[in-house]
Amino acid sequence: MIRIRFVDGKNAVAMGISAAEYGFWAIHTEAVMPDGTLLGAHWDGGVQARPAGYDKGTYTKDIIVEIPTDPAMTDKFHAFLRAQLGKPYDFPAIPAFVEHRE
Repeated sequence: MIRIRFVDGKNAVAMGISAAEYGFWAIHTEAVMPDGTLLGAHWDGGVQARPAGYDKGTYTKDIIVEIPTDPAMTDKFHAFLRAQLGKPYDFPAIPAFVEHRE
């Protein structure tokens, strides 16, 4: 099973992201890894695995969605994510996102 966490917040960055989105409520997405860590891209450090609860009290809503997959697919998904650790945040993608370019 693949687990994805969606988060919303109400700080200035979150409100800016919300203004540029395609109508989806979440401003951050990360994967829940098998060990419980949360792997996602962060402006302050790039792709990182952070402990569950690292952002407690900073969001207004979070939901974890479970996607049924077979074990092989789940393993490939997590292996791909682990290979992203340490990569920088994709700052050049932000203007494209704001301008609604794919």
